[in-house]
Amino acid sequence: MMDAALFHSDLMIAYCGNPLDRAENRRGDEDWLLKACQKGRFLAVRSGKVAVHGGMPPTLFYSTYAQMATLIEAQADCVFLGVQQDQTPLFAVRCPKEWELPTDAIQASRPLLFLDGRSLAMQFSSPAHDQGITGIVAQALAILSWHARHRFCARCSSTTVARRGGYQRYCEACNSEHYPRTDPVAIMVPVRGDFCLLGRQPTFPPGMYSALAGFVESGESLEAAVRREVHEEAGIVIGGVSYVAVSPGPSHQI
Repeated sequence: MMDAALFHSDLMIAYCGNPLDRAENRRGDEDWLLKACQKGRFLAVRSGKVAVHGGMPPTLFYSTYAQMATLIEAQADCVFLGVQQDQTPLFAVRCPKEWELPTDAIQASRPLLFLDGRSLAMQFSSPAHDQGITGIVAQALAILSWHARHRFCARCSSTTVARRGGYQRYCEACNSEHYPRTDPVAIMVPVRGDFCLLGRQPTFPPGMYSALAGFVESGESLEAAVRREVHEEAGIVIGGVSYVAVSPGPSHQI
């Protein structure tokens, strides 16, 4: 067990604080989306990693429509994330593995690199440094991962097409609609007095521990999932369960 005093009430929760206006009411307006695309900014996502300017902390690298036009016209996955505070539309594009960043975008003073969601989150020491960046990345990685894994209709196996700014896939063969899935996970830290229970895997480096976690099963409440997972992983029975916060973590496998 570790001293519970190490965990502060102002502890930063990764992937929270997404500042975008998701503009859900605009997703079905194809004319608006086309105009937004032409004047928007784009996040480049390659192999589950997003392009960022290196540094401490890193910042998101925004491509222009001109830099992404070839990929978009070639039917690359492109999703509308929302509208930024300066009213600029923001999109995310899944780039092929061989794709390279545009040479005119590379600045010697600010190197560009690709980071996955977890590596990016670990670069920030406080919410003030994050400024919602990890929340935007979580949204982009999760929705693009869904597109990569759900190209075919679950009812008739026909190829589906993206609609509504990337938040729906439609099967023209059987007229079925498909929407992004969510996989809820409970992350928990059992506490007794001034101590808390953490776990570790054999692959962890020396001195590394983590909170316990597990998927919430169908028809199961969050509280029940917490109790079940703690018993399965640590063999102990816990009492009351208190909710702290939610972290909309992304899927990295795209």
